[in-house]
Amino acid sequence: MADRGSPAVTRGRPRPHRTVSAGAEWTLRIGLFVFCAFPLYWMLVSSLKVSHELLASPPTFWPHEWDLRAYRTLFYETNFWRYFQNTIVVATLTTVIVVTAGVIGAYALTRYAFPGRTLVARLTLLAYMFPPIIMLVPLFLSPPRSSPSSWPGTISCSPSCSSAKMI
Repeated sequence: MADRGSPAVTRGRPRPHRTVSAGAEWTLRIGLFVFCAFPLYWMLVSSLKVSHELLASPPTFWPHEWDLRAYRTLFYETNFWRYFQNTIVVATLTTVIVVTAGVIGAYALTRYAFPGRTLVARLTLLAYMFPPIIMLVPLFLSPPRSSPSSWPGTISCSPSCSSAKMI
């Protein structure tokens, strides 16, 4: 047994050799960064372009003319700050409620022995195996309980329609 002061000794198999060079690894990292950051860059640059440059073909990757009119409109001619405040309140309350319910459920599931505990734990893990967007499939396929025209500002689409329409 090695004492605590000595370096760890590998027993059995030797350490595997690197299969990718450091240059290839950094190229992959930079490529992944550009792939993830480009949509953010494109949104920012597009918000600073004038309207005719937005629709130009081929697109320009850097604005020839800078325009802050979209930001002036957003901050001074709309209720942006009210909408932003509503979003923060709803997100905070939702987070608090979901975390509280999750903590209570997790405590009950791990602390108390009850019939079906293993089944509940396995079903919970099974639910985490699927992306949350799949939960929208039953909502899309189910018939509406009331007329979609009574839902202001929502997208109305049923399996019989060919495209979503704003009401």
